[in-house]
Amino acid sequence: MMTTEAKSIRWLRYVSRWLNKFNKSSLSDPSALLLDRLKRECDRQEMKKAWGIIEDLNRLSQASEGLEPAEICLQCGLSVAEMGNFKEAQRLFGEASTKYTNSLHHQAVALWMKGCMDWLLPNKEVEAINSWRDAEKRFKGIRDKESQKGRLDWYDVRCKEMHEALHQAAEKYQIPPLPAETPENKSMLTETATNNGEDAEQQMHSDRIGLFSIRESINAGDIGPSGILETPIDGMVEVEQVFIEDKPFRILSIDGHSFFRSSTHRTAVIKVSGDSMNLANIENGDYVLLRFLPKNTREVTEPEEDGDISPPAGYKSGDIVAAEIISDEDEGITLKRILVRNGRIILQPQSLNPKHIEREFNASDERLFICGVVQAIFKPL
Repeated sequence: MMTTEAKSIRWLRYVSRWLNKFNKSSLSDPSALLLDRLKRECDRQEMKKAWGIIEDLNRLSQASEGLEPAEICLQCGLSVAEMGNFKEAQRLFGEASTKYTNSLHHQAVALWMKGCMDWLLPNKEVEAINSWRDAEKRFKGIRDKESQKGRLDWYDVRCKEMHEALHQAAEKYQIPPLPAETPENKSMLTETATNNGEDAEQQMHSDRIGLFSIRESINAGDIGPSGILETPIDGMVEVEQVFIEDKPFRILSIDGHSFFRSSTHRTAVIKVSGDSMNLANIENGDYVLLRFLPKNTREVTEPEEDGDISPPAGYKSGDIVAAEIISDEDEGITLKRILVRNGRIILQPQSLNPKHIEREFNASDERLFICGVVQAIFKPL
């Protein structure tokens, strides 16, 4: 069953596409560039830098005109929500709705997004429903005055979606899933598990994955180009089987246990390129679920007096990791098993291909960063 958090974030992403449906973005080049930087820092879990950029954007918005301050506020709210700070995101969406005084369309979008965050806060169910009702009223008002057929049809569909969502929300007192026929539901990874005769307890204990993004690729072979962790394509999945680009994949947990996304961990699904980990059942064309490590746990620690190394809390010797290597000869991110041996860090391939060799590093080597730990493998069916 999809979590309330997953539903809310999914709604946010869907509704954010409505914002500039019939108008160009109001963002100036400086604002757009700062927002791009904000998204990258959030994706890297550089929270201190992210909040610094938000402060810069706030100062920039004070000198902006028209709808730009409102759009800055709303876009910051999206990033803050992805960071897991739902209370601050709710505040930002509410502030955006008040700043969109001259645009009912944009105001409605901001109100609906505020409602998405209200569902995630304690005792805010009534406020969530009221925010959604206010958004629906604005869209209905626009629809009833619209004469251009294409726009009229678009608003009519959105109003029906909003009405149905409100009905389900009021009936069950919780945020409903996205409308079944939305492009969002068709294009994003879909949850596919249903109760096939299993009892509720069995289903509850099955492996589940929460919200994550899909990334381009990662090398399980030679060093790949750096930066692959910086270009997210939104996606969401829940339960044991997923579809990626309309192809079914089964999920294999690395440690055999159930795995869940927590609010403190960001995850991504990355396509594997190469055969250096095929003996670990990670083959070319598979996908891996990667748990990102905060920057302060990525650096390999110094050896202790006995020569052993204590890896940071984010990973341990024997884990399969995404490691970033920076040097004159090669630079990029690679997928390997990490070993701690005699005061050294070893990136070990596990492959039938003899061309892949171990790489050793000193614990203090500044060329090596551990970006994340593999949690699961997606195998094509």
